[in-house]
Parts: sequence; structure tokens; C-alpha cells
Amino acid sequence: MNRRVFAAITGSRTVIAQPTAPAAQ
Repeated sequence: MNRRVFAAITGSRTVIAQPTAPAAQ
């Protein structure tokens, strides 16, 4: 896997998880 692709997926996941993580807690 390329680091660029991994970073893109991680960034997308982080953006979605950011607002969901605090809301769930």
C-alpha cells in the first residue's frame, strides 16, 4: 500500500471519527 493512499484513507477516517468519537463518549 502506498503511503499516500494510506494517509488519504486515514485522514478521511479521522475526519469522520473526530466528531463521532467525542459525541459517542
